[in-house]
Amino acid sequence: MIYDSETPELWVVWTPNQAGVQVSLPSDSVKAVAVVAPGLQERPLPYETARRPAKATTTLRAWVARWPLGKLLLPLLASDAVGARTCSVALPGNSEMIFLASPSTVIPGKRGGIKELAVTFFGTGLFPIMPATLASAVMIPPAMAIYWMWGSGPFFLWAVAVTTLATLASVALEKWAGSRFLAEDPREFVLDEVAGMAFTWAFLPAGSPWWMLIVAFFFFRIFDIFKWGVSWVENLPIPGKIVWDDLIAGLYDGLATLAVGKIFL
Repeated sequence: MIYDSETPELWVVWTPNQAGVQVSLPSDSVKAVAVVAPGLQERPLPYETARRPAKATTTLRAWVARWPLGKLLLPLLASDAVGARTCSVALPGNSEMIFLASPSTVIPGKRGGIKELAVTFFGTGLFPIMPATLASAVMIPPAMAIYWMWGSGPFFLWAVAVTTLATLASVALEKWAGSRFLAEDPREFVLDEVAGMAFTWAFLPAGSPWWMLIVAFFFFRIFDIFKWGVSWVENLPIPGKIVWDDLIAGLYDGLATLAVGKIFL
């Protein structure tokens, strides 16, 4: 699989559970090679820059099916919008190895650092199961604390500030995250969910009861997962597509939460 089809830079070799792999490069233009295997016969390129435990991506449905009672839970994952969501699982005995043609070769974004801490929202995006839902849920305790301690006004300002900062950071780090995690919309990137969740809470009218924050959370996850009236923005040729769909989901969520408030308050 070639990472960049126009200017081949990275060759990914996926041979889990096959020891002593021999890598044959497709051309001399390859600058970096990533190999997933227990081991290699020889280095495909001169410089080894990383070696870490390998992971694979599977669906939530396939992951649950491995549980002792997983088959009993599978009917709950009948919808592809939920069951087909990706999970990260370890590949025991396998390593992920990255080799470079020269020490100065530019490779996918370096692991760790402030950028990764931001896009994964302090590591929640690295959780193997439904990291977007986890990141949204992690927002609830600080939101509740601010709402109870300081009231609606400061809470609104906090929600707007978080939405703005998370949106700007998502747009600025979108390209870096694609290179770091080798995906156009990496599952590890959950800063967009932070922006959408905060945007939803900004819709809450002054004096709303605390349970409205929880209602907004559930509505946001529904709109973000099923993407009703949301997915069209992903096809637009604009920067920051990784976050705009979450903001639109937050808009729909805010309106739905307001409707619930009108009915029950």
